[in-house]
Amino acid sequence: MIQIENLTKYYGLLKAVDNVTFTVSKGEVVGFLGPNAAGKTTTLRIITGYFPPTTGKVRIGDYDVMDKPIEAKKMIGYMPENPPLYTDMTVKSFLTFAAKIRSIPRKIRKESIEKAIELSGLTNHVKFIIGHLSKGYKQRVALAQALLHDPEILILDEPTAGLDAKERMDLLNMIHEFIGKKTVVLSTHILADVEKVCNRVIIIHKGSIVAEGSYEMLSSSVTENDRFALTVLRNDDEVEQELRLIDGIINITRNQDNPKRFTVESIKDLAVKEKVAKVLVEKNYGLIELSPSRLPLEEIFIELTKQ
Repeated sequence: MIQIENLTKYYGLLKAVDNVTFTVSKGEVVGFLGPNAAGKTTTLRIITGYFPPTTGKVRIGDYDVMDKPIEAKKMIGYMPENPPLYTDMTVKSFLTFAAKIRSIPRKIRKESIEKAIELSGLTNHVKFIIGHLSKGYKQRVALAQALLHDPEILILDEPTAGLDAKERMDLLNMIHEFIGKKTVVLSTHILADVEKVCNRVIIIHKGSIVAEGSYEMLSSSVTENDRFALTVLRNDDEVEQELRLIDGIINITRNQDNPKRFTVESIKDLAVKEKVAKVLVEKNYGLIELSPSRLPLEEIFIELTKQ
């Protein structure tokens, strides 16, 4: 669906994007992460045809963005970090204006606007002046304009920045509804958002891709150890003491909110988990959970982007 090949972008002598190559398959929701000035927004603007690359190719479906820009852009709904909304217009009039710019045929224009309004949760706000809306509802208007032409691909650049907890969760729930239905590239600094809605992560640093893959793959790339969670019902203090006696256990961390839940770090050996389960059952500690546990995305991100 999206194919990026050897993408490079210079601003004068500054190389903002350095030989970037990756693909995003149809129906994927991919998190595109990186520190400030890593090249995220520049890459997204090239994908959407807003900037030309210095070198390299971008294909959207069957279209090269430089050779067939109109056809490629028709497949994309773009929500930039700072959406260019006309704040003196009502929600309905702005979306009508945007639909005309998109050349959505008159016979389906009303239906397209109503569908975008419904998907963005704006049904009760269509007559509001955009400038009078909260930041969260302005973001919904920006999302609605990106959805007007029912694009196959959504490019979302920092969609939840500056939102309160409820507004952020509402917007993430909307994005979650697109899983399997649309191809989504989500760029954000809020790593918890990526963990909630994305099934793959691409990390860019200093203009280059430093890692990509599922959380499990990224977690394995930054640690040689195994991690698993366990929860017991009884004698949690004794549990920690018993576990530290097992060969292969490297570290044990108790959950601050639930002292009967532990995260255990060990060497990569299934025999260690077997020993742990055996000890907990034989000692009658009431084992109710023993499951894999990956590193938090925040730790993975810091490890992969540190100097």
